[in-house]
Amino acid sequence: MVYHLSERPRGRSAALAENSYKHDPYAGFIVLPGRAIGHPVCAWLRAGGAFGTVIEPGSGLSPSLVAEVSINELSGDFRKPAQPAGTLEIHFVLYEVKPDGPGRVLVDKVCAHQTPMAKAAPAALAAAWDADLRLIMADINVELKQLPLN
Repeated sequence: MVYHLSERPRGRSAALAENSYKHDPYAGFIVLPGRAIGHPVCAWLRAGGAFGTVIEPGSGLSPSLVAEVSINELSGDFRKPAQPAGTLEIHFVLYEVKPDGPGRVLVDKVCAHQTPMAKAAPAALAAAWDADLRLIMADINVELKQLPLN
């Protein structure tokens, strides 16, 4: 069974080939994942050194570049009880901001990583997702440092 955290209606499941996706009515997030990764992504971009300043959404400053990061997949795979794993896939888009709207897209990349878990437990799954995000952002920061951002 693949345990997939999503916004599926209660009690529904869907089958795709040999995988089934089931909703657990007791599993959920206090903070939506998209909002929860915002601050860590900004921190990773700051630490990466490709930018002079990284501002949070809602800042009074006008950016010259905007990064849009969305979560495509956030899942735990428990089909093999001895080999559980957490998976994170994000879509990272970096584009220029012009006075009349969005400008040229500099990066449009989908990054995914799967981390094995020591055991099938909520804390292990959260740790796997954290490790996934760290590896994905390290990869993105390497790519950003290679861009001519002047």
